[in-house]
Amino acid sequence: KSDLSSLHLFDISTTTTSNSQNQRPSATLTGHEEEACESNFALDTGSQQPWVLSGDKNGVILLWDIEANVRAGGGGQPEVNYVQKFQGHTETVEDVCFRPDSSNEFCSVGDDQKLLFWDARSKLTPVQEAPKWCTV
Repeated sequence: KSDLSSLHLFDISTTTTSNSQNQRPSATLTGHEEEACESNFALDTGSQQPWVLSGDKNGVILLWDIEANVRAGGGGQPEVNYVQKFQGHTETVEDVCFRPDSSNEFCSVGDDQKLLFWDARSKLTPVQEAPKWCTV
């Protein structure tokens, strides 16, 4: 998690207790608008492919393919641009979750009381919306 609009990836396989405080990110995931994430990202990683999902306070969900869209970034580590942008929430995305057996299908839940189901292969809009489960 970060107070910035970017996510940082770390390779913990190279971390030891002696260098853990000085570890630099292996890559930075970019694409969220400035201050769209504050200090709380909705975040998940794919089990089938090296993909990362992240939602923000603007209702936007971004999908990154860690092995694609890599470009040189500042500070010597690569920056990874998102590959898809999903919009369906009208308020903060509180959580995102890949389907366990698919990196293409995922769901999201937001402060707008929507539970949305997505398929990255077909659309940038939800394929299904669950009925609202509560009222505030």
